[in-house]
Amino acid sequence: MLTTKCILKPLLQFALVCTYLSMGGIQIAQAGGTPSPGSLDTTFGINGITQTDFNNLQNEVTRATTQADGKIVVIGYDNNLSNTAYDFVVVRYHPNGSLDTSFGTNGRVTTDFYDPSMSLSPWNTDVNDYAESVAIQPDGKIIVAGTTAYQAAATGYTYGTSDFALARYNSNGTLDSTFGNGGKLRIDFAELGQSDGAADLLILPNGQILVVGTAVNGYDSSSQTSYTSIAMIRLDSDGGIDRSFGNRGKTLSTSNEWQIANAVLQPDGKIVVGGHYGISWNYGRTQAAVARFNADGSADSSFGTNGYTITAYPSTFESYFAEVAVQVLSDGTFKIVGVGSAWAYLPNTGGFSDGYVFTAARYNSDGTLDATFDGDGLVVTNLPRVYQEYFNSLIVQADGKILAGGASTGVITLIRYNVDGSLDTRFGSKGIASSSAVTGWFNKLLSVANNKVVAVGTMQGGSTTYTDHLLTRYFQ
Repeated sequence: MLTTKCILKPLLQFALVCTYLSMGGIQIAQAGGTPSPGSLDTTFGINGITQTDFNNLQNEVTRATTQADGKIVVIGYDNNLSNTAYDFVVVRYHPNGSLDTSFGTNGRVTTDFYDPSMSLSPWNTDVNDYAESVAIQPDGKIIVAGTTAYQAAATGYTYGTSDFALARYNSNGTLDSTFGNGGKLRIDFAELGQSDGAADLLILPNGQILVVGTAVNGYDSSSQTSYTSIAMIRLDSDGGIDRSFGNRGKTLSTSNEWQIANAVLQPDGKIVVGGHYGISWNYGRTQAAVARFNADGSADSSFGTNGYTITAYPSTFESYFAEVAVQVLSDGTFKIVGVGSAWAYLPNTGGFSDGYVFTAARYNSDGTLDATFDGDGLVVTNLPRVYQEYFNSLIVQADGKILAGGASTGVITLIRYNVDGSLDTRFGSKGIASSSAVTGWFNKLLSVANNKVVAVGTMQGGSTTYTDHLLTRYFQ
C-alpha cells in the first residue's frame, strides 16, 4: 500500500514536493541486499524495534546514552498510577535491543528523592523526580541528573519548590555510596526556596561534573511571572561542589526567561547551551536560543550579543531548540547546529490553520547564522496534513549530514539533511523515514557501531493511559 506525503520546505516558499512512502512510511532492510540508509535493522529487537512495558506504568523516556561495551542506558521517569509521584528510572539494554537483566531488577532501577524531613506542607507525602540527562563516567559508573519537586498529593499539583537532583549508579545498577548522600545529591541552586531544575550534565576531561539547568532568580507579582536564568554548577567526582567555579561553585546568567534543553562542550572547553528564551504563555515571545560560556562559567562575549543569540524563524510565532550539537569541520573550525520546532500558520493541513513544524538551524562560531545552510542558516520542514511536528534530538554525522528525530502527529519520524540544509534524498524515502504503525516519538538519537543509529523514545502502550519504552535501530 502506498501513501503520499508532501514536504513544504522552506515554509515561506510554499514549494510542495510529493514523495511516496511504503509500508506506513518505513523501509525494512532485506536480507542479502545492501541496506539503504533509513531502513530498519531487523537484527535489532523484533524486526528492528524493541518495546518494553514495565507492569502497565507510564514509562516516559527522556534521554539515553551508550556504554563503551555498546550497551544502551535509557533514563526517564514513571508513575504506577496508584499515586501522584514520579521517580527516576534507569534501564539498560544489550546492543541487540534486549533487556540487560544483570542491571538492577530485571534491567531496571528506580530512585526516589523523597525526604520527609524536608516536607513543605502537611499534605506533602511524596515528590516528583524527573530524570533528564545521563552520562557514563570513564570508570563505567552511570550518573543521572534531573529535578526533584515537592508535590501536594491531595491535589496533584506541584507545591513549594524544586531542586537539582543527581544520582550515581555502579555498573550493576546499585547506588554508588561514595557519591553525595548514599548515591544521591539534592542541590537547592538559588537558595531562594523556588524552582530549580537540571536539564543536562557533562563529564569534563578532568573527571569533574558540570550540571546545567535553570533557576528562578526573581518574580514579577504584577504578571505573576517567575524569571529563570541559566544555572550551572561544577562538582568534583564525589559530588562535592567545586567552589573555584563561578560564585562558590555556581553561576547564574544575567539573562532571564530561559528554558534549557541541553549543553555540549566545544573542543576548546567552552560550554554551549541550547533551548529557548521568553515566556511560553506570552504569545509570540518564545524563540529558539543558544548561549555560550567560557570554561569558568562566565558569558562568552565573542558569541552573539553578550554571549547569547536568539533566533526567530520567518512566518512563525514561537520556536525552541530541543537539542544543540557542535559540528567540527575538517579545517578545525566548528559550527553549532540546533533542531526543534516552531509554531506557524500551515497550508494544506486538513482543516488546521496552525501547528508546529520541524526546524533546524546552523550557526557560525561567533553566533551568526551560517548562510551556507539553506541560504540563511534556517530550515523549516512541514509534512502537509500534519500539524504537530517536533524534533527532539540530532546527530551530526562524520560527513557533516544532520540526522534529526522526533515525531509528526504521533508518528515516529527521522529526517536527514545534507551539509547545505537540503533534504538528503538517499535517506529513507526522499529524506524521511517514518512509521504510522508506531504511535510515539523519538527523544534521543545515538550513533552506534557499523554506521547505525539507535533511536530511543516513548510509544503508546496497551491502552491510552500507559506508555512504553521504544528503541529502534536504523542504517545510516
